[in-house]
Amino acid sequence: MLQFELTSDFIINETLKPHVREDFRVAYPGKPLRYDEDSDSTIYPKIVATGSGNTVQEPAAVSILLGMTGTDKPNVVYIGTPFFDRDDKYNTGTKAFRDLGCQIERLMVAKNSTTPSFPEMRRIIVEWADLIVVSGGNSLFAMLRW
Repeated sequence: MLQFELTSDFIINETLKPHVREDFRVAYPGKPLRYDEDSDSTIYPKIVATGSGNTVQEPAAVSILLGMTGTDKPNVVYIGTPFFDRDDKYNTGTKAFRDLGCQIERLMVAKNSTTPSFPEMRRIIVEWADLIVVSGGNSLFAMLRW
């Protein structure tokens, strides 16, 4: 793990610059990921980033998220890197979706030993996911891991 002395936002930005790949994209903003022949629809990327609270579990928020996916039981990817892939945060962060019968894939990348291969991550995020939920927590840690 990299160690930083962070005395200001300017230092954070300059410290992180060597770790940012500007040439990497899974998708381009506003452009579809793919066309799904089975549903005869265009698939766009969908990401929900939550804070450290449980707002995303509120019925109104869940209803909006389901509306974004176009299905009653979306395939949900949960990324808990900012909370170090803690089980308790995964359980609370996915409860509403589990209660609805959604399929959930947990993408654990906080440790090298649990990080799937790039092709597997791409399969999960690009080909399988209808909705991606990223937990709140330590954003700096998450950015360094990603």
